Amino acid sequence: LALTTLAVEGTLIFFVALWRAEERPGRYALIEGGRAVALAAVLAIALCFVAAGSMTVDNYLAARLALAIVAALAALQIVRPDFRPASEAARQAIRYGLPIVVASMLGSILTSVDRYALGAGSADALAGYVAHTKVAQLLALASIAYFMWFGPKAMRKLDDGISAHRFFVVATTTLFLVILALCANTWFIVPLVWPYFFPTVAFDRELFGILLAGTAMLCLGNPLSLGALREGKTYLATLLSLAAVTMTLLACFALGGLFGPIGVAWGRMLGMATYSILFAVSTIMALRIRYPFALYALFAIGAALLVASEEAMLPGHGVGTTALKIVTFNALALVAVVACRGRLHLRTRNLA
Repeated sequence: LALTTLAVEGTLIFFVALWRAEERPGRYALIEGGRAVALAAVLAIALCFVAAGSMTVDNYLAARLALAIVAALAALQIVRPDFRPASEAARQAIRYGLPIVVASMLGSILTSVDRYALGAGSADALAGYVAHTKVAQLLALASIAYFMWFGPKAMRKLDDGISAHRFFVVATTTLFLVILALCANTWFIVPLVWPYFFPTVAFDRELFGILLAGTAMLCLGNPLSLGALREGKTYLATLLSLAAVTMTLLACFALGGLFGPIGVAWGRMLGMATYSILFAVSTIMALRIRYPFALYALFAIGAALLVASEEAMLPGHGVGTTALKIVTFNALALVAVVACRGRLHLRTRNLA
């Protein structure tokens, strides 16, 4: 049942990729969003009206499979694909896409291997670490809309040479600033809402801060991976992802053995930093894109200092205090961005 569900949902990925390439997010939202809402409704009904304990894993998989089949049939009706064999096109697709698929699998390992470094520890330590990790990873979910928009456009502009550099730099800079703002706002909000979602787990600010920073670094790896998306160079995606996973494994187990969950979080962050740095170096060497990394560092340091200042001057995590921190940070950050807008515009104009 699980394998059948995986096969049907895997088939849906082809339609999702097609709609991304055609820049038709409405179709993706209709099929995938509708399937997600329907599955959530089925689970809610089961939890509310079905006897406790009767909802088994098999029942869940059966519901998920049924909805996946309906979604696949709807996608087939919308697209009406031509099923004539095209062996050369298939070979080209496999040659280009297989390394990216492997890199995606390695990316999944990158985001989950850290918790195995805590496998020998207590169950409470593992549960607390996983809770902090899941909340930090919400930052990555918030970036999905950007990735859905950026990917197809970047692929079309890869062969445009230097004329496309301005687009890449502006898009990456925009994502960086948005991620920076999301990190700060998440940092302020999470302590307030944490007891409602995890009443039995103590909130660890240091652990959460490290995990949040690591997730932010991982998010930046997507727009910086252009060098590994060129025709005949996608094998770089696999090699660079493998190097990042190796770094994560070594760092998590080494630092985790010395410092526990905090050490594992540092190891995770080092692995994610390695991931983004390697892809950035590959892209810069291949495409000669001049990203304003010095400006990124200045903004990151300024945001960190601003958050630290607010925490020192406005202690506590009540609703009023949290709201004041958020409003103050966002207002000052907006002023800083507007003040540096001329500098950003000059840098990007010189790339055109």
